[in-house]
Amino acid sequence: MIIYRFKSLTSTQDKARELAKKGIIKTIIIADVQTKGRGRFGRKWHSGKGGLWMSILLKPENTHNIQHLTFAAAVSVVKSISKVAKLTTSIKWPNDVHYKGKKLCGILTENVFGKENHAIVGFGLNVNQIKFPDDIKKTATSIRIIKNKTININDLSKSIIIEFFKIYENQYNKNKLSE
Repeated sequence: MIIYRFKSLTSTQDKARELAKKGIIKTIIIADVQTKGRGRFGRKWHSGKGGLWMSILLKPENTHNIQHLTFAAAVSVVKSISKVAKLTTSIKWPNDVHYKGKKLCGILTENVFGKENHAIVGFGLNVNQIKFPDDIKKTATSIRIIKNKTININDLSKSIIIEFFKIYENQYNKNKLSE
């Protein structure tokens, strides 16, 4: 597994798509800032300094239930926030993680079809921001705002990656998520 870290990208999803076209797989892309982060339906995702902006590029053995990767990602985020920040969060189906009704994390799963099929799972997690743009300040929050302390983003990203790959290898690739 390769991890690429960038100070700034348009989008970690875009970089993952670029790497997929080169045949690179099992790769993680992390950016300190995204200038054109996006969520589902092309919605803008505010992704300035202080958050975890990460995409995981995969070449799943099975592409029939690719939507299950979103759920695997959400579970990995909830478990990791609990472990690293000692905070209980919930999954708002299908692709968000919330705390008391406010959005902490959005997950975007995209497919790359071509000579080979790939999946890209993107994570937009509000970690250390202390304020948000006017259009989302009533609906978004960060772990720092909730806990009133700075969280180590590297520890959190490492935990999410470990938790995600446990589910991916032990359940998704063995078709156990649909049971």
